[in-house]
Amino acid sequence: MSLIAKRLGQRIRSLRKKANLTQDSLAELADLSGKHIGEIERGGVNLTVQALEQIANALKISTLELLNYDHEADVDELRSELINYLTQCPSEDLKIAYRLISVVRW
Repeated sequence: MSLIAKRLGQRIRSLRKKANLTQDSLAELADLSGKHIGEIERGGVNLTVQALEQIANALKISTLELLNYDHEADVDELRSELINYLTQCPSEDLKIAYRLISVVRW
């Protein structure tokens, strides 16, 4: 399962729940199967552009908004990505990151 598929699935689940929809009701609105929605939410399938549009339309949002899923990452994934970035970034960027974190952490 790819990280993109997993995060997109988490985003769809989050938006579906926010809209007070079940997987089956979202599937009906999007003209997809409930099983397929479940697989998408688990990150187990790659979405077609058509399915992506159908889900966005069913949720009454733009596809761009649907694809805004960076904040859906769990804490361990965020920590890992941040550590990877910080170990590879130039020293000036590291200093800026440190200042930003130290300002917002409390």
